[in-house]
Amino acid sequence: MNFIKNIVLLNIFKLWVLLSNKLLTYKIETLVARKADVNKVIEVYIDAAERLNESLAKYALRKDVTLEQKKDILAFLISSINRNIDHLTESDLHGLSIHKDQQQKVLKTYLEMEHSLYSVIKGLGNVNEIVDPQNGHEVLAKHLADFQNGVYLLLSTQKINNEELESKEDKFGINLAVGFEELLQFSDEDIKASKLNKDVQLSVVYPLRDREPERLITSVKSLAKYSSVGFEVLVVDYGSKDKQAQSIRTICNKYGLKLIRTETQGRPWSRAWALNIGIRNAESDVVVTTDMDMVFMDDILGTAFAQLKPATVVHCRPWWLKENGNAADAWLGDKNQLGGFQMIYRQEISDLGGFNENIFYWGAEDLELDKRMFRQGINTVWLDEKIKMYHMWHPTDYGVYDLRPQSSWFDSNRELIAAFDGSHYKNPDFGKTVSRTQRPILMKMTTKDKAHSIPIDKDYPVKIDNIIGVGQRHKFLCFEFGPRIFPDTRTYAPAIIDMDKYLNQYGLELKVQKNGYFDYFYLSLPYLQKAGMVDYFIAEDFSEAYILFE
Repeated sequence: MNFIKNIVLLNIFKLWVLLSNKLLTYKIETLVARKADVNKVIEVYIDAAERLNESLAKYALRKDVTLEQKKDILAFLISSINRNIDHLTESDLHGLSIHKDQQQKVLKTYLEMEHSLYSVIKGLGNVNEIVDPQNGHEVLAKHLADFQNGVYLLLSTQKINNEELESKEDKFGINLAVGFEELLQFSDEDIKASKLNKDVQLSVVYPLRDREPERLITSVKSLAKYSSVGFEVLVVDYGSKDKQAQSIRTICNKYGLKLIRTETQGRPWSRAWALNIGIRNAESDVVVTTDMDMVFMDDILGTAFAQLKPATVVHCRPWWLKENGNAADAWLGDKNQLGGFQMIYRQEISDLGGFNENIFYWGAEDLELDKRMFRQGINTVWLDEKIKMYHMWHPTDYGVYDLRPQSSWFDSNRELIAAFDGSHYKNPDFGKTVSRTQRPILMKMTTKDKAHSIPIDKDYPVKIDNIIGVGQRHKFLCFEFGPRIFPDTRTYAPAIIDMDKYLNQYGLELKVQKNGYFDYFYLSLPYLQKAGMVDYFIAEDFSEAYILFE
């Protein structure tokens, strides 16, 4: 009897959902036809989604409902959510013009729906049986793909009305607006008359790879305009692609910047190693490490140089520019943000072994060095906040859309914790460059030798010895991982990252689906090297890697 009753209840619930969706469709189409405010359209959709989720939770958690019926209703909810997204995508919302804030409200609605779905899954009791048996996991995975692709498709149909101040864009396409007029008018002739390469008292190091060279010009211009002390600039190209490497070379020749190239393309980016190369090659007794995104609107070099003493390191807090490039809208960073500007005696940082070259990618190298400096009795001096150092806006490459290996973040923090714990990191050979002759795989790729392709999947750790055997026979392999994340996600990175910050307030975290096969490979690099791998080259988008065996 209960079985029949549950079947009836299940069908009634499905009928109610179908009717609710039809009513939602009618309401939205009516509002659009009347050219109603977009906020009203969104509110109607939010209300309908909340009622749907509440009803689902009440039904799915009933003890008299069987596991199969719960799975059935879960799959039905997934398809209902995606049908609603499809409907909104097809609606003529773009004719209403959606504001950036409203765009984020749309995203918030979808995130709440997804969170509600997972809450229901967790409440079903035997979670593994729900999401992991043969079809269950596929249903959930398909939901994630459909859900996220649907959101991006929906937003791609909208006309975004970003009612912010118009930016003044210099000829290189970098947004600098109110507050930077004098710098934008600073000419090449002005640079020649500046303190750059005259009576040099300190060396400024910029690390880069595949970055817009125009940012470097803007940053160097700002130093040249305001500096009262002579300085040289060392640009460390950590393996940029040929076209961008040539652009950097041209700029360095034009402005008299010292260029140091290391052939590390296809290897993990290491800001620590790149900075060390510059420190090692500096000719002055004092070195400054900085980033090409920094714009200096005061005599920061002269001010810091006047405060520098033995056993002292000088830092400056950054002002973070928004996308509109307006200096008045910038916000001041905190004293954990050490990477923007650091001045120290070259011998003192050399005695410490420079930055920790065990840290790849970015995120902890400045803090780790700071802890080792503190233990060596080097005092930190912070410049007055009236000394303005601005960070030029650019799309983020971290957080929600961080492509780097997940384990690299833990590796970096392991080094940081060791520094807290009193590690004695020493590296007397820090800052060595890699020559082209040390990268035999580059010749293979330049001559377009055909690599033996191996698709990598979740069984890679189990099959690694067999794969090594293939590598030892064929010598040159291509590991195919597939796309790291959905291709279209970066279009909406700023809005979704803001949404992630909102969710963090409530203990929630927004993540995008990532392909973990590359992570397996990254973790196996030491083992591959022991097995005879002499070189490797990781694709820029982490979709594949080339491997060369002895």
